[in-house]
Amino acid sequence: MEGKESTTAYAMSWLNAFPDARITIHDEIRPGRLDRAAVHVRGYARGHARHACGRDRADARRLTGRGAQRLRIEGDVLAETHLYSTRFR
Repeated sequence: MEGKESTTAYAMSWLNAFPDARITIHDEIRPGRLDRAAVHVRGYARGHARHACGRDRADARRLTGRGAQRLRIEGDVLAETHLYSTRFR
């Protein structure tokens, strides 16, 4: 994804699919530079996942996954981010 619109659309589709999702930051690395950071995260969702059409899925299992994100900040604005994640299972 590139740009604010596509990034926001991706994030909102994920949040709409899993309205009870939670992401926890387990580690944050700032290597002496205030313009860069990296985080290690773990996320989960319980309950019913929603399809894009708004209907709940039949299964209500817990999904978990892990990821890492690299960020570059310009001033007070997030200028670039790279998200690497495992498949949620």
